[in-house]
Amino acid sequence: LPKEHVKMWCDAEKIGIVVNNLINNAFKYTQEGGTICVALEAHDNGTCRIRVEDNGVGIPESQLVKIFERFSQADNKISDDTTHAGTGIGLSLSKEYVNMHHGRIWAENLESGVAFIVEMPTDKEHFGNEDTEVYFDDSTAENNIVQAPGLAEHVSDKKEEINDDAPTLLLIEDNIDLCHMLQLQLKRKYNVFVAHNGEDGLKKIYQYHPDVIITDLMMPGIDGMELLSRVRHDFIISHIPVIILTAKHNDDTKTHAITAGANAYITKPFSSEYLMARIHQLLEEQRIFQRKMVVHNTVENKQSVSKDEYEQHLVKKDVEFVHKIHEIIEQNLNANDFNIDTIAETIGLSRSAFFKKLKSLTGLAPVNLVKEVRLSKAAGLIETTDNNITEIAYSVGFHDAGYFGKCFRKKYGMTPKEYRKEKTESKNK
Repeated sequence: LPKEHVKMWCDAEKIGIVVNNLINNAFKYTQEGGTICVALEAHDNGTCRIRVEDNGVGIPESQLVKIFERFSQADNKISDDTTHAGTGIGLSLSKEYVNMHHGRIWAENLESGVAFIVEMPTDKEHFGNEDTEVYFDDSTAENNIVQAPGLAEHVSDKKEEINDDAPTLLLIEDNIDLCHMLQLQLKRKYNVFVAHNGEDGLKKIYQYHPDVIITDLMMPGIDGMELLSRVRHDFIISHIPVIILTAKHNDDTKTHAITAGANAYITKPFSSEYLMARIHQLLEEQRIFQRKMVVHNTVENKQSVSKDEYEQHLVKKDVEFVHKIHEIIEQNLNANDFNIDTIAETIGLSRSAFFKKLKSLTGLAPVNLVKEVRLSKAAGLIETTDNNITEIAYSVGFHDAGYFGKCFRKKYGMTPKEYRKEKTESKNK
């Protein structure tokens, strides 16, 4: 594997392969009754050495370097038996794995036999983020929380500073150690709140209205499936993407979760890189949906949606929700007494729930959505009528022509007059 395609830190499996290769090699070239010694040394400079030596036939000096090349074998067989002959890739593979860990491997002849030495750094300071990949499962131990490079001590919800420009995640996991480690990884890019059971998780969903929910499947009390069901059946929060984390690998459970409305199903152990990629994908899909909702250019479902196609039904309800808001705004475009709270009352949601739902679906606060609708309506009138720009501004609810021009230029990158000229010239071509 090319080094640039591998991300790891202290990969025990690959180091185990290296040691196994060296021991097998020693047995292969040591006669019956010989001696093989394996030693591990820890040094104060943050490195360790693994030494495998034997009193076998040794290696010609001219081949001590060459033996680490792929398909190369030393001319030191102890017999003509080819039954257990090697392939010439064991030492080459070992060298690649050691190099991945910023270590080195070499061989040296002894008075009788040969020694293979592996020297590798052990302190996290020797590894950068580009070398690091963290895998998570339920066996995560508390003393592993800060082992990975770049991870600091975990923090609680109350101490965490909120970045208004970053998406918000809610992590629900009853394994506290695993939850803390995930929080440390995810908070590099997101605002992360945590809950350690389903009951607390539901409370925090309503409290924070996160952009993505990440929940364990198996928890006491309200488990992941029950939590998913409650989210999907409450319109206030039903739009929030849900990622299921679980140690269950069977297809039936996965199918049940996806059918119930889970957006992703990730089995343990999983890599932080994969989890981050799935979160990014869901957020990107959400942004695309938001842009469609803002410009009122949604794709209509031409086929009827059956009751058991719950995920499609969910999207349909959200589309209808935004369509209804667009209709109300357009009906009140030039109403002087139009109050944004009126929309919430018409929709049948509390003011707080309405604001949060609309912000999740469109990416805009209600007052900004009203402005977007007014500007879009104005652009249409500028393009299709000969009405005065000031008249158009007033007709869509802007009572200050200067402010209208400023907002229009910010949205379309040109003044209303320039916009009209461009559209007219485009039609005449």
